[in-house]
Amino acid sequence: NRDMAHHDQLSIEYYSRGDLLLADAGENKYVLDKYYGQYGVHHNGIAIEDPRTPVALSDWADSRARAIYKGGATGIYTPVTVEAVIQTSWMEGIVASATIGEVVGDHWSSQKALTSPIEYSRAIMYPDDDYFIVFDRFDGSQEWTYRNVFRPTSLSITPTQSGVVGHVQGALKIDGTAYNWLSLPYKDETNTRVTTNALTWDTTNPYGEKVTLNIYSAPASEVIVTKHVGRIAGYTSESEVYSPVVYLKDGPEEDLYRITVLASNYPDEEQKNAQELPVSGNGNAIRVSTTAYADTIYSGAGSSAFGAFSTNAEMAFIRTPVSSQDYSYTLIKGTYLDKDGAPLITSTGTKSVSLNKEGNSVSIVVDAVSTGQVSLYQLNADIEKVLKDGAVYTGWKLSAEKSAIVITTVSGSHEYTFLTSGEVMPVPTVPEAQFSASPTTGNAPLSVQFTDFSTNAVSFSWDFGDGAKSTEKNPAHTYAEPGIYTVKMTATAGSGSDTETKTDYITVGTTVASVPVAAFEADVTSGQAPLTVQFTDTSTNSPQSWSWNFGDGTSTLAQNPKHIYSEPGTYTVTLEVTNSDGSDTEIKTGYISITSAQEPGTSETTKPVAAFTADKIRGSAPLKVTFTDQSEGSPTSWVWYFGDGKTSTKQNAMHTFAKKGTYTVILKVINDEGINVKTKIGYITVL
Repeated sequence: NRDMAHHDQLSIEYYSRGDLLLADAGENKYVLDKYYGQYGVHHNGIAIEDPRTPVALSDWADSRARAIYKGGATGIYTPVTVEAVIQTSWMEGIVASATIGEVVGDHWSSQKALTSPIEYSRAIMYPDDDYFIVFDRFDGSQEWTYRNVFRPTSLSITPTQSGVVGHVQGALKIDGTAYNWLSLPYKDETNTRVTTNALTWDTTNPYGEKVTLNIYSAPASEVIVTKHVGRIAGYTSESEVYSPVVYLKDGPEEDLYRITVLASNYPDEEQKNAQELPVSGNGNAIRVSTTAYADTIYSGAGSSAFGAFSTNAEMAFIRTPVSSQDYSYTLIKGTYLDKDGAPLITSTGTKSVSLNKEGNSVSIVVDAVSTGQVSLYQLNADIEKVLKDGAVYTGWKLSAEKSAIVITTVSGSHEYTFLTSGEVMPVPTVPEAQFSASPTTGNAPLSVQFTDFSTNAVSFSWDFGDGAKSTEKNPAHTYAEPGIYTVKMTATAGSGSDTETKTDYITVGTTVASVPVAAFEADVTSGQAPLTVQFTDTSTNSPQSWSWNFGDGTSTLAQNPKHIYSEPGTYTVTLEVTNSDGSDTEIKTGYISITSAQEPGTSETTKPVAAFTADKIRGSAPLKVTFTDQSEGSPTSWVWYFGDGKTSTKQNAMHTFAKKGTYTVILKVINDEGINVKTKIGYITVL
């Protein structure tokens, strides 16, 4: 990253015993096209192709792949964020990331926007001398073709002289077969038609030692080779020579989680043997073996199993020595690691953890983003001393079944050391899911508190039966709708999971206030036959249907019916109202009295006739209205119904309507000769 005009974000170089085995092109400025090493082909980085709208072949690399656009004279355009640094006596590493929204355009100074961004991260782990692991993780929302770029080189060269371009001295093998890279045309891409995990580069270092760089990558990929110019072993034109450029190409696909092992070996060293492991889940895995140890390496997303291990970490490295019970592991962005179905570690709130067990001493470096908890399993049960960053630490405990050492972590990077003796802790049993809830019945909306009683569990997954879910240990949930709900809870630990299902566990009823309440009035309740009566529904809680029985053998479904009683008699009137939450019935016994025309004392001339006015019938809330009685027939008492549940018995009433709405007002007047009612439907409008 020494020059912003070099599009080399997150590129790498590889040294071994003083020799460069992977190197960028440098600022080649004397030979052939004089590109100054500015493009992706000049660096050990990555490149991207658009399978939907391929770009034109580049004139600098005969390629449709483009590197990350780093920036130009105005500054960095694609910044890189260092997410984690691992530095222990047994492992070193770094994780960095960038959001790729632009790639190099038709010239090093131009950029081309991608149709959607790609989240890219590159991590390096360094467990031993001359042994590196490179993790390249691509997460896209569209399919892309991803390339990894490798530039094998050497400080041993045949220099450029007398117009003849020289070359680095090295032999390339693809899948174990020699490949004559030097015979290729200058900067023309050549598809080898080989898909493989394995590349080797043989050269001689400046001290005359033969050295082999082994490149082993998963997944197995299509290999493309080109011949390019780079500056190596000097600063003059003699040092600008040919070297091979190797692409590992995958896709099109949205996501790719590549692992590449870089390991050099000399004649006096044992060679590391690498093989790809099958993965159950998502991602890739490699095992690297020697006579002393076996390393298992993984990169993926979600929970996956590979070899003897399973994890949900994005990246994992596990070393198991051949001749001892010791081991070490490093997890990045994960919460558990299991071996043979039993947990080794569970954690919360961590970016990375790196543990080394050696004899009765266990050290773990935890880089946490927040307060959390780390539980370590399958260690010795007797703890003699615990240190945190070199000082005595007392904030640890044993789990309830004494199967794990538990420490509470805080944000930042801290090293914990455990000095142990005695027997190895028992392997924990699979968790047993148990829970309860309170209350389990009630009207909507019903708030329910769920309580976990599981054993051996570290994480939880709840399904409340109404489409809602939670991962809290003791969640609270509100059921908004009436119904009967089945609740499921899955308890999980590194050793497995268990689910408890309670069928029809929560019963949510209808809120009482939403059931309609039947009520009605009539404009007249007595008189001579035939008598016409206007009935008015005054029910509350929004009924949706009405059923009237007038007591004389007739009925109707109208809301506010008019009915004629033709025969003398006393009649009971019934109104049943219904909505989606239930029904209610109002029965008025002997409500209507009908006399014959010959009966005395029933003359309508002395019966009151209700009438009224209001000083205003429309206005904004709160609306104060004065009602004036204008009834005839000398009523002696009055009952007002304002339509909002309020009433008055004054002759001239004053009432305030507090809420917006349209209100029906009813006045009932009474004297010794009878009753009369006046109804004005929708009389008052409050804005």
